[in-house]
Amino acid sequence: MEILFIVAIAYGVMQRLPADWSSPLARPFIALAIGMILSGVEHIVNESGYEQIMQDWIPNKPLVIRISVAARILSGVALLFPTTRRVAAYVCFVLYCIVLPVNARVAFAGNSIPNLKMPIWRRWLRFGLHLGWLGWCFWCMQI
Repeated sequence: MEILFIVAIAYGVMQRLPADWSSPLARPFIALAIGMILSGVEHIVNESGYEQIMQDWIPNKPLVIRISVAARILSGVALLFPTTRRVAAYVCFVLYCIVLPVNARVAFAGNSIPNLKMPIWRRWLRFGLHLGWLGWCFWCMQI
């Protein structure tokens, strides 16, 4: 559900950008940047929820989440500048590829993840939206 709020906020922010930032070629990057930054902030706010869905073998989960947050926010900021947009899109794509197994596990695991109180429809929605983020990053890499 949080992703829907991120998309709505990103759309609202896009409507208020300076004209040169909202050129047709810049729009996908700017929108992805806003989404990445807001996603990073959401990961900080809901850190315990993300710890819960990570595999048990991952060491020091809070540190891994904070590294992910830093990567999201820094790549989001880099997407705002024309000289770093393409590299940042690649970083976003790699980040989402790294995180994909977590969302796939949540979607496919059903109710076998202990203490996870998330309806099955939301688990699959997260997985589908994650694939959407991957596609969006790939699109930006092609521009």
